[in-house]
Amino acid sequence: MLEENLINFIGFGLVILNMLVFFSGVFFFIKSFYCLFYDRARFFSSFARFFLLFFLSGLLYYLIGSNADLLNFNIIEKVD
Repeated sequence: MLEENLINFIGFGLVILNMLVFFSGVFFFIKSFYCLFYDRARFFSSFARFFLLFFLSGLLYYLIGSNADLLNFNIIEKVD
């Protein structure tokens, strides 16, 4: 029981972490367009942060999806 709750807590934490990384990537994507027009010196650093955060978001999405059976994410139940 305790192990199952711990696994669910870790899975939920990974999902929340993935959402935070994704939305901070969206923020830096919007900021990179602002920097493109108004502050070109910081454009590349902002765009690099956006690319890095979207890469990390995709990696977390892959890790969560590939380990969904271990994290007890029974989204689709198989009915026989």
